[in-house]
Amino acid sequence: VGQVYDLSIEKAITSTGPYSPGSTVTYAVIIENEGTLDAANVTFTDVPQTGLVYVMSDAAGLANVTESSSLVFDVASLPVGATETVTLTFTIDAAFTGTSLVNDVSITADDGDDVDSDPATDDAVDEDGDGLGDDDDEDEVEITVQNLVYDLAIEKAITSAGPYSPGSTVTYTVTIENEGTLDAANVTFTDVPQTGLEYVMSDA
Repeated sequence: VGQVYDLSIEKAITSTGPYSPGSTVTYAVIIENEGTLDAANVTFTDVPQTGLVYVMSDAAGLANVTESSSLVFDVASLPVGATETVTLTFTIDAAFTGTSLVNDVSITADDGDDVDSDPATDDAVDEDGDGLGDDDDEDEVEITVQNLVYDLAIEKAITSAGPYSPGSTVTYTVTIENEGTLDAANVTFTDVPQTGLEYVMSDA
């Protein structure tokens, strides 16, 4: 039986949304040797979309992984069946105004001839012939970003029954609502009656 050189990589979101500008997002990148040949000197590269600001990885605490430059990781050895997991932390740029962010990762160097992928190509190339560009040496995940909006609304409704004449009592309900995605505080509203309406009281 022929020996097979076969590496794969996956990325998972490990933080909990919802996400908005300023939020922290963490990912786990898992690289695995799925073949029957040991691998060594494997490199993978993480490519975040603009709007994701890199903070740190936990590679410094991993004996077998080195972050040789920002978001470029070298795995010294990956025996058959072995995995390495690296955690990456980002924040969402406070000025980001989009609705989603994609983060890509791919194996960019190895020491063998992978049976179904090529580290020299990205997800624009279908390496394993399955009709999809995203092969097992590449992965991407997407988060939805909820942009923060400050939006208050106020409505007034007449709650007493007419018809009205001089001396009648008229009651109103004023409803103020936060229709945004940011909490509000210290909000003031003012009622301005036309001359002829004499203020009696509120239930405040």
